[in-house]
Amino acid sequence: MLAWLPVDLTLVAALVVLASAIVSALTTRLPFPHLLPPLVLLVVFTFGLIAASFDAYSAAKVAVMFSVTLFGLILAPVLVLTEKRRQFRFIIALLVVGFTASLYTLVFPETASAESNRLVFEGTNTIGTARIAGAALLICIVLVLARARRPQPTMGFLALAAPLMVVLVMTGSRGPQLALALALGLAIIASPQLRRHLRNLLPLALLGLAVIAAALSRGSDGLQKTIAFVAGGEDNSTLTRVSLWSESLTAIPQLPWGHGWGDFNALAQLTTSELSEDMFYPHNLILEIFVEGGWLTGIVVVALVAATLLKGALSAVDPVRAIIFGLAVFSLTNAMVSGDINDNRLLWVTLAIIWTFPPVNGRFPAARRPTHFTRWGSGPRHWLRPGRELREGQALADHMAPHGIEISRTSKAAEQA
Repeated sequence: MLAWLPVDLTLVAALVVLASAIVSALTTRLPFPHLLPPLVLLVVFTFGLIAASFDAYSAAKVAVMFSVTLFGLILAPVLVLTEKRRQFRFIIALLVVGFTASLYTLVFPETASAESNRLVFEGTNTIGTARIAGAALLICIVLVLARARRPQPTMGFLALAAPLMVVLVMTGSRGPQLALALALGLAIIASPQLRRHLRNLLPLALLGLAVIAAALSRGSDGLQKTIAFVAGGEDNSTLTRVSLWSESLTAIPQLPWGHGWGDFNALAQLTTSELSEDMFYPHNLILEIFVEGGWLTGIVVVALVAATLLKGALSAVDPVRAIIFGLAVFSLTNAMVSGDINDNRLLWVTLAIIWTFPPVNGRFPAARRPTHFTRWGSGPRHWLRPGRELREGQALADHMAPHGIEISRTSKAAEQA
């Protein structure tokens, strides 16, 4: 769609993000605690350079890793996407891109091969098509749940969800489908606001049934492949991944310092038409980091990812943070079955955003009456539900006080605090 541009869009976008990060770093105080995780990753990822061969594939992988991935996808969001309004704009931009790509795929359909009518976005593959549709669909579903009492936005997001569901089903890509289900479930569990509106899943479920019925009427290979996978069937793609994982697990104990970034292809003995020469990587992010980067790099990355997801789950107190947490789970699940470090771009961006979340000092279950608070001096009045008990109300007061926010005594909980 953008082939007519006279410049490389990725390069232009990267330069804009870099400029924004530099301006942010020069005009605001650097949030060092937020910068610590990406700096740690930058250090531990250098260990994979020790044994690297730096052949054509290895050199290309290292170049992207230490530029776009580490500085662009991990460091820049910490400096640029620090405010909730910016995070919301990022979410909406991702939704627009996913919807546009899905609608284009439906209007100008491409098929995966001459033997299959699985839908793909022109110029990419079924996995990439399903990933962007699945990420946008996750955003739609969470916003439907979060805006359950507002009929017009809810109907609008349901309308956006329809083509996203169609594309996700008809790609037949099982990884993004599984990732969406897992991410949505964990986001709902983590977010009290989403749990209160689970009844709004009914129209989404009905919409999903309609999509499946439409796919069945077209004899979609994508839906048939998904059904076969759920029933326990195995195809060449699944068996190839199992073989790659097995080779990785065999090699890891023998390579404490790793085999070097981009050099898994020197270990792989597979000869299959499913993989091209530059796709010989484990198709599992954790295994890839251990086998190419070494034990220390793998341990640090696993610990950072686990701590970040825990922080994201505890911080999912509003729709924006619930979506960011859900996208992190969605992209991590995808990274466990396809792509390499540089392919899983959304994972590093969402993890970096979660690192900027402020600490949450406790959960506040919904009170019967809302409590309003105002900033000292002039300013708009806001509303919140602080909780029922003295301990929770006191925690709320302690959390708000450093930000110059005074709780008005208009409810029992606030009066106790």
